[in-house]
Amino acid sequence: MRSWLSAPMAAAAVLLGVAPATALDDEVKTFTTGFGDWIVGCDNTRFCTAVALSAGDERGYGSHLFLTREAAANAAPHVAFGLGYADGTDKVGDKVTVDIAVDGPHPAHFRAVTRKPDQFDAALELAPADVAAFLAAAKDGATITLSYSGGRIGAISLDGSSAAMRWIDDQQKRAGGVTAVVARGPAPAAAVPAPPAQPVVRLAAPIAQGGVPHVLPAPLARREDVRKCAEEYDADDPHGPGVNRLSATEYLWQVPCGIGAYNFTTLFIIARKDGSGARSPDFWPGHPEWAVNGPDTLINGAYDPKKRVLEAFTKGRGLGDCGDEASWAWDGKRFRLIHHAVMEDCMGVVSDHWIRVWRARAL
Repeated sequence: MRSWLSAPMAAAAVLLGVAPATALDDEVKTFTTGFGDWIVGCDNTRFCTAVALSAGDERGYGSHLFLTREAAANAAPHVAFGLGYADGTDKVGDKVTVDIAVDGPHPAHFRAVTRKPDQFDAALELAPADVAAFLAAAKDGATITLSYSGGRIGAISLDGSSAAMRWIDDQQKRAGGVTAVVARGPAPAAAVPAPPAQPVVRLAAPIAQGGVPHVLPAPLARREDVRKCAEEYDADDPHGPGVNRLSATEYLWQVPCGIGAYNFTTLFIIARKDGSGARSPDFWPGHPEWAVNGPDTLINGAYDPKKRVLEAFTKGRGLGDCGDEASWAWDGKRFRLIHHAVMEDCMGVVSDHWIRVWRARAL
């Protein structure tokens, strides 16, 4: 095996079989905890998301429903659909009228027009005026069927829909009030408390990247975690460490630590140019359960010095329809989490529709 400890950086790669972040019991409620085929969760501002999965043989690649709602008292639910990757859905392009049929005790039909496909998943949004009637029918139904003039698109399961919507009502403090979807009562909208404020992160000033070193300094190369990465990392090409300047005195060192088919692991260390003063980026303070790969190691992590933002995207499988995505903003002293979303199950759901569990504003 080649050592990369003194080689220039090259394209990194991936650790196969890396599990997505699944230890989010307080943030993400899934169908394993009593919501049937619905996955539900809320973020730190009480913004909530529910994803209903495809039914029958299409499960894993077919259509899904995407329900979101902000926590403000006057915020209305929003309903969209992903048409999925199942056979035939690739023929549904832009501006196709789709029929949405809800079965059950209160059957209902709605129509919507697809918007331009994003990657491989055409999207569909329900008109705001139809959302209340749709949810009223869906909470007691069994299946949603999507079709168009060219034939059937797919089916979405409503097993767990009522419990999932009731859970969101409760998380957003709407239960017992007129703004609830399922747990309705007489309490006025004014009884819904204001949501928690979204945290604000002040970005550090951009800093020039010229003249950065290309060789891992000796104090870092001697570290046990770095040496362990050198032992575990195996590639045909001598990929090496990357580095970005964070400030006048500190650098972000990025050490390749694992490679596979569609994920690569990277160990991140903050240190001076000569490797002294090394410290942990500590990406998950207060949430050790999110640090499934350790506090300093990210999957598919990359830092953009122009934006002062570091992003990571763990793929649960090659399709990239499950896993964990997060981003951090550099404030001049540390990286602060500004986005975190997860999808525990590989069910054909594109990352735009994953369950968001944290958000902050970077300014």
